[in-house]
Amino acid sequence: MMYNMFLKDFDMKKLFIFLDIDGVLNNWKTNQLVNDHFTNGTNISKQVKFANWLDNEKGDFVDVELLKNLQNLQLKYDNTSIIIISSWMSYYNHIVEKLKIDEANKYQKFSEFLEINVIDAIENTCGDGAIRYKQSKQLKDCLEQSKGSDEYHYLYLDDIDVPKDVAIDDDIKIVNINGRYGFDNTKLCETLFILER
Repeated sequence: MMYNMFLKDFDMKKLFIFLDIDGVLNNWKTNQLVNDHFTNGTNISKQVKFANWLDNEKGDFVDVELLKNLQNLQLKYDNTSIIIISSWMSYYNHIVEKLKIDEANKYQKFSEFLEINVIDAIENTCGDGAIRYKQSKQLKDCLEQSKGSDEYHYLYLDDIDVPKDVAIDDDIKIVNINGRYGFDNTKLCETLFILER
């Protein structure tokens, strides 16, 4: 992969990603593929991954390439964890309740789906950049209190802009995602550069 040259020059550290999903891990192209799939029966299994929280359910989905880009961020860290800031949590919480999943295993299905460890979610995942960011910062501040000697890095991926007067924590690296394209190769390179600074 062409990004290996970026990945091997970094020190090993812990990365926490505040992750929105719609517009980051799926985009306009993904939505067109899913529409074609349901309209014409087009096979999209190599391009789109459905969450399938429940058997035979086809609702939430991500673009396989965009998900791989996210997974590639793990390669330069000892430990990578996801904190969900997406409206997907509203439905996912319903699934957790319906399936009677205990608190200790609450994010297991989400972790399996993303193939990255999901450890938490912000409380209010409505589509408001200021609210999402403020709650992400609160979670970051809690993580900082327990980090010990580890070096933590924080990445914020969302297609909803965070107002400049709200984005006050320089430790949280914000990558503005254009929902039309999602977390594509260009954004992966930009993110690797931002994390290096």
